[in-house]
Amino acid sequence: MKPSVKIITAFLGLFLLMPGMVKFSEPFKTMLSLQIEKSGLPFPTLSYIGGHSAEIATGLLLFSLLFFWRKFPTAIANKLFYLGNLMVIPIMSVAIYTPMFQQKFCNLKVNHRFSR
Repeated sequence: MKPSVKIITAFLGLFLLMPGMVKFSEPFKTMLSLQIEKSGLPFPTLSYIGGHSAEIATGLLLFSLLFFWRKFPTAIANKLFYLGNLMVIPIMSVAIYTPMFQQKFCNLKVNHRFSR
């Protein structure tokens, strides 16, 4: 694995594993489940569990490839690497989709004191 690919893999793994782990604690657990419920995704509980486990699994997969790349046969390592990177696409698609509907349930007042 090239050094540039190692750096990108480390960042992807870190930025998927950390949010996945932090969502076990409050207030992130409640915020995410409320956001999924209000966004209209089907089966909110299943969506919460699926998204949560997909983030953790993808982060662990990318970190395991980062540290144990040479332990895997080359063909399997390449397939796992592509699988980990492809799993990022639906995770980030849902991460973009759900906040779009946040204004449905958040009544935030914007302070325009600094606007002209």
